[in-house]
Amino acid sequence: MKKAQAAMEYLMTYGWAILIVIIVAAALVALGVFDPCTWSPPAATGFSVFTVPSGGWNYNSTGFEIVLKNTMGGGSVEVTDIDATYGSTSSSSITPANATLGVGDQQTFLVNSGFGNSAPATGSCYSLDVVVTYKTAQGLSSTESGTITGRAS
Repeated sequence: MKKAQAAMEYLMTYGWAILIVIIVAAALVALGVFDPCTWSPPAATGFSVFTVPSGGWNYNSTGFEIVLKNTMGGGSVEVTDIDATYGSTSSSSITPANATLGVGDQQTFLVNSGFGNSAPATGSCYSLDVVVTYKTAQGLSSTESGTITGRAS
């Protein structure tokens, strides 16, 4: 009988503290403290031949839009393909196709939706692996890769 009374006394004493910890944890989750997007701002990393201006991309259920600026000192480049991969799904049909960018020129490309139901839900974080295939003014074909992170709109 004393053991049961001791256990009940323990629960009454520390039960409130446990309940408060659970409530605080739930509040932190609701405020987005544990959401990776809260602590890592949208970014375009890994590109060297092209730059992506701040906020120069948008990803939603209809497709992925990206602005590329040619920063290669060797002259103009012709963008022939952009492959964007989210998870295990990728899409590589672009508009406009085969656009030529002079040094310092920038162009908005739409990577047509191939993501379908695998696209992130509105408001959720995403990370896209992007590979840009291009030809130099000398006709050499090459690729440039980078990562785009942000929040789906």
